[in-house]
Amino acid sequence: MWLDLARTGALVAMASYHVVFDIELLLPGSGPDPFNGFWGALPPIIASTFLWIAGLSAVLVGARSSRRGRYLRRLALLAGSALTVSVVTAIALPERWVRFGILHLMFTCAIFTPVLRRAPSYLLAALTAFLPVGALLLQDVRGSWFLLPAGARPTGLHMVDYWPIAPWGAAFVAGMLAGRAIVSLRARHLHEAAAQRSDTALRRRLARLAAPGRHSLLVYLVHQPVLIAFLMVVLLGSGNRPQWP
Repeated sequence: MWLDLARTGALVAMASYHVVFDIELLLPGSGPDPFNGFWGALPPIIASTFLWIAGLSAVLVGARSSRRGRYLRRLALLAGSALTVSVVTAIALPERWVRFGILHLMFTCAIFTPVLRRAPSYLLAALTAFLPVGALLLQDVRGSWFLLPAGARPTGLHMVDYWPIAPWGAAFVAGMLAGRAIVSLRARHLHEAAAQRSDTALRRRLARLAAPGRHSLLVYLVHQPVLIAFLMVVLLGSGNRPQWP
């Protein structure tokens, strides 16, 4: 349940940021700056948190079950969700549509998860350190669409959401390392034993709070259309004339 609570917290932070981002999108200059200062620092923190939790979950869930069907269903769900984001943004924002966003990265990480699970921890640690370095090496590489997922995008290409493997895949691998540490220390079993002794009413309240985290992918997909529609109504009702870029 604590993983779902962590996802719920990340979802709340994400939605809060997107409120600020959407206000800037619909009525530029009327709200906080989503690209600088406190708000500008939030997206990498939120994305890294989601990726770290995904890596952690990949190990903890894998420690309990490695059913092939479950894995393939998750791959298909992530692939369909990433494709949906690309298609919707291509229609709504044709000049800045998402070619490789956070869901595309999670899909890529999921593809490599079976290999990463079998890799020794020292290789995972080396990969965690190498990916940020790789991002520095790729920052001046331009003109190759094949390198777009890795971290090098063609000149003049703009996207509203771009999270390449280098460096952001490091957060996923770091989560896997943390998951191994938890499994080796048997912290998961200690947590479950403590949960059984905890107050039942408290557990029910925590379970309700964790509910959005259990459906984080669905919340991610629907929250932006809902937020934009809500903000359009609010802005129109307050006498403003929102614009669409």
